[in-house]
Order: sequence, then C-alpha cells, then structure tokens
Amino acid sequence: MRRIARILLGAAALVVGAGAAASADEVKLIFATVTPPGSVVNVQVVEPWAKRVNEAGKGVVAIDVREGTTLANFGNVYDRVLSDVVQIGWGIQAAIGGKFPLSNVAALPLVFERSADGSAAFWRVYQAGLLDREYDQVVPLMLVTLPNSGIHLAKPLPSLDTLGGVKLIVPGKIQGETISRLDGTPISLQLTDMYEAIQRRTVDGAMIA
Repeated sequence: MRRIARILLGAAALVVGAGAAASADEVKLIFATVTPPGSVVNVQVVEPWAKRVNEAGKGVVAIDVREGTTLANFGNVYDRVLSDVVQIGWGIQAAIGGKFPLSNVAALPLVFERSADGSAAFWRVYQAGLLDREYDQVVPLMLVTLPNSGIHLAKPLPSLDTLGGVKLIVPGKIQGETISRLDGTPISLQLTDMYEAIQRRTVDGAMIA
C-alpha cells in the first residue's frame, strides 16, 4: 500500500510518516519528540496523547515515544519521517529549509497575541487547502503556533535602541531578518545547541519563544 508520511508542523508541527500494514498485525509507530525528557510538550501533550491512542487502538496501532534527539533533531526530523526511520515527528517548519515558506506566515510578528488563537487560525488555513503544496509529502497530525518570540540575552544591553552587532540565535528566516533590521547579527544554530552556545558566549543570546 502507498506509504503515508505524517508530520506535525506549524510555527511548530507534529507529523507522522508510516508504511501502512497490509495485515491485521498491530502497527508500531515510532514517535521522535526531538525534545528532552521531562519537557513541557512531552509531559503535557505528547505522552498523554500517545497513551490515549494506545489504549483506544490496542491490537491495531501502538505509538512508541522516543524522547530526546537520539533518532532525530530539529534539523533532520522531516527527512527522518520521509525515510521511515521514524513514523511520527515533531518539528518547526522554519528549521526545514525552503519547504514551508507559506507556513512561515505564523512566524510574522504581531499577527496574534495568544498562541492558542494563532494555532486555531493556522489550522483553518491548512484545512482551507491554502498550504496543500507544502504538505504534499506528509500528513499533519497537529499544527500549532508558538508564543511570540522574545530576545533572551546572557547579559543586559546598554541600550534597547539598537542591537549593534549582538549575535543572536534565530529559529528561522523571519526572525533573522528582524534581528538584522535591528542591527544585530542572526546566527543559525540547532535549538538543542542553544544553551551551550550562550553559556560559552559563542553567541550573546537567542530570539525564541
């Protein structure tokens, strides 16, 4: 049967990619969270959802949650889903170069105040078919917008009038252009490497939700 790749994307998204089983055997789907054990998204969203699916689908489908970055990370989770290394993945569209330019509308500044409102609107845009060409290889299980990004610094700025060469990790193109217009220097780096980079003062901070 045709392989269906399913992935979760949005300002952040959950997607899944799996080969459909022809037999009545229970289908096992590996879910790479790409987020550390104990994180809010795992504890409050992923684990309860997987538990409900496993209880309701016993004997038909089983979701095997793998927390952390052993099987995938924000930079390669999309490819890992497409190649069937994992069947479900959680990712950020902006980290997947060139594939989701229309979805980046969710990352524009001042579009929404509450991420819950932004998420509802984003899902409706997807349901209306306006993003179909970006999700032609995957089936979104969830599309959400993250809270508005803020600038987080290792030490205070002398002035907020300009970022004057301050190096900031950014998760995507829109955030990078925003920092550049404020005279800062956007740095592309895996989000999982953010803390260490700031701690070592390789960068001065990050622009992130």
